[in-house]
Amino acid sequence: MKPKMRIYALAVCLVLVLPMLAATYSFTSINPFSSLETSGRGINDKGDVVGNWTVDPLEPPDPGGCGDCQIQQQFEGAEQGYLWREGKFRKISFPGSFDTDANGINDRGVIVGTYADKTISGGHGNDHGFVRDEDGYHKLPDPSGTTPDFNGINNEGNMVGVMTTSNGNRGFLFSEGVYAPRT
Repeated sequence: MKPKMRIYALAVCLVLVLPMLAATYSFTSINPFSSLETSGRGINDKGDVVGNWTVDPLEPPDPGGCGDCQIQQQFEGAEQGYLWREGKFRKISFPGSFDTDANGINDRGVIVGTYADKTISGGHGNDHGFVRDEDGYHKLPDPSGTTPDFNGINNEGNMVGVMTTSNGNRGFLFSEGVYAPRT
């Protein structure tokens, strides 16, 4: 490329990049239910956010922030999911689970994630996938011989995640009830 052409190409690139450099951003703190730790995991085009939170087991939850919440972290490492929609938090907790991770949300508001069973002693058991839609919570089938972690869902209902096998971690696509491992 000739030197003159390089200068023109550079000028065009600068003109295209300048609006991005001039953009302003705002940050919003997300702290559901007086949590000790919060993790944002997914967002849809409407601005609905899903993620996980951990509460302080020594402090009662904020009665104005959670409604039916009781102390959630009875065991170290237990988390619960949340949905933040229109400035309000909603608890995402698979029924009877030890902990729940809300990881993805599509534009229809369908949430996908992973929950852990409670063991007989009340601790962390096996992980399973779930979907939460307008009809409630639905357990997803476990892939044979693996532990799934569901991380995202698109508007068509296809889900992606990671499965832990004896040979390590592998990504997967879950579509129409079928797992398709990715290498």
